[in-house]
Amino acid sequence: MYDLDVIMLTNTANDEIYNMTSEAVNSLRSTDGLGDVNIILLESNKDSKYRFNVDKYIIPESDFNYNAYLNLGYEFCQGNYTCISNNDIIFSKTWWTKMKSAFEKHNLDAASPKSTMPIQAHNNQSDYLKHFYTPDSLVKIEIKTYSFAGWCLTMTAETRDWLFPLDEQFIHYHQDLDIMMRLQEKGIRHGFVAGSKMHHYGNKSSALLSEGQKKNLVKSRILFDKKWAGYDLSFMNS
Repeated sequence: MYDLDVIMLTNTANDEIYNMTSEAVNSLRSTDGLGDVNIILLESNKDSKYRFNVDKYIIPESDFNYNAYLNLGYEFCQGNYTCISNNDIIFSKTWWTKMKSAFEKHNLDAASPKSTMPIQAHNNQSDYLKHFYTPDSLVKIEIKTYSFAGWCLTMTAETRDWLFPLDEQFIHYHQDLDIMMRLQEKGIRHGFVAGSKMHHYGNKSSALLSEGQKKNLVKSRILFDKKWAGYDLSFMNS
């Protein structure tokens, strides 16, 4: 049994992305207090010749679909906790000790860390202030846009097993908001663990998406609004 599964996606189109992803993996491997970690890496560059220090490296035959790829990764999860993580992250040495302590102390079902790269992490100045200046000693039990990290979300095995499979209609955009809504609907106990820190560069792999994939933004917003019509979405903006 692993202490933690980590499902990570990459689009390794060049050395820059390779180095960034390797840095994410290596910082994860060197985390304090982390026992056996099961790193599952999904590669969307079908011609990739790169290799990583991971436990499972998967190049799916299907075209890129964020949630479909995460669902493939889920098949290899067997840990007490599972983390869905971007590849544009440097994990701090103590992120896991702070995170696991918060899970145990506050009986959390899911939790998000604090980004030390505030400009990339949030949508507006209000979000930036709430996120970046939350004292490291605090664990906020809430699901808000500033406190929910779609780029690095950790959950218990029990939460993982009801959350998956994810909705594959969300090919890329709004998939994190859909997860947020599902957690909110279920009444999940989510914590923003301010003492668990990461450096999140933000959107480097997304910049490599094709124009066709970028056009999916409008389509996915329509899909999201239709799926959650009638639900109170005000918590996303508070």
